[in-house]
Amino acid sequence: AGASGAAGTSGAAGAGGAAAVTCTGHQLCIEATCVTSNGGQMTVQVDVVNASPMSLPLSNVTFRYWFTLGETTDPPTLEIDYWMYNSSNITWKYVPVSPAVTGANEYLEVGFKSGAQTLPLYTDSTSIQLRMHAIGFSNMFDVGPDYSFQKCPNGQTSMTGPVNPTATITGYVKGVLAWGTEPQ
Repeated sequence: AGASGAAGTSGAAGAGGAAAVTCTGHQLCIEATCVTSNGGQMTVQVDVVNASPMSLPLSNVTFRYWFTLGETTDPPTLEIDYWMYNSSNITWKYVPVSPAVTGANEYLEVGFKSGAQTLPLYTDSTSIQLRMHAIGFSNMFDVGPDYSFQKCPNGQTSMTGPVNPTATITGYVKGVLAWGTEPQ
């Protein structure tokens, strides 16, 4: 466990910390960094992990980042700032949640086209750097109550923080929930 009491990805909880989320026992795991929010945009790195002993075509996978959309007259968009593979094989859409749930009235769903690679057993997609913002850069996010938002510790950003299993970013295989917990 780290000095802050939070557990490592496979460790036990420290004093006052919560037990770590692990990928063990899942077909799919979504790992992410903390989220940096500034200037009306949010950045996060997400990694899709094949946690099973079978290959997993990324074209069968989607994941959802759940949030509260504030400003609605300036439409949201997404930038794929970096992915080691061809980012044109990534699809995305914003979907309203109706009725709204605690921490989310919208989610960003990210998926993959048939040209994306297949993950061999126990491998990952490598980090995908996502930057969410409104087209006109208005402040569309109210990150305080966002379900998927993970605040960065002092001195870290989404580019420097560690990637950890993140159960609040849900993952799906062929449309069926395979990782995480949807907001209630």
